[in-house]
Amino acid sequence: MNVREWALPVYTILMQLAVGAFAILWLIRYLAGSKFSVQEIDRIISNPILVIAFTAVVAMGGAHFHLSKPFHSYLAVLNFKSSWLSREIVFSLLFFMSTMSVLYLTYFQTHRRSLITGLGWLAIMFGSVLIYCMARIYLIPTQVAWNSPTVVLSFYTTTLLLGIMAIACLMVLDLKFSEIKKENDVELRTQVLRNSMGD
Repeated sequence: MNVREWALPVYTILMQLAVGAFAILWLIRYLAGSKFSVQEIDRIISNPILVIAFTAVVAMGGAHFHLSKPFHSYLAVLNFKSSWLSREIVFSLLFFMSTMSVLYLTYFQTHRRSLITGLGWLAIMFGSVLIYCMARIYLIPTQVAWNSPTVVLSFYTTTLLLGIMAIACLMVLDLKFSEIKKENDVELRTQVLRNSMGD
């Protein structure tokens, strides 16, 4: 299997994971806001956001290898009006940029809470449209098995499942690293984790 053959499935799975994980993490942030301060929550979720942003970078980097001329990939956005692939690329970039903005603000501009919140929901919107664009690429009339609304549903279901599993792992790992480093917010992280798991 050459690079071009595995680049698209890897991109698809990693980007679904990034979108799903960010959406689940933002939902946790929203729900935890009633029990904990937003500043504390943003501090706790900053490391998972870093991993999500890195995942999106790896996914987008790998996607370039799927194209026949990777260094001309910027030209692929020129068919935005008619091509689902062009739309996918544009919304990948928008999701990435909004996620990176949230990451920057949670690390360096923690007092900009309204902006962080707004950008987070914007990233989820871009990510949702991205997943739809990804699914639409597979709706080909000549492929009867794929040309069905269930393909779109399966893309969103996969995104949700990958996001739930990824965030559960990321939050547990982040808690364990905090315990190893003996950070002073281990108890808070434990409470947020328990709260997000429904305890």
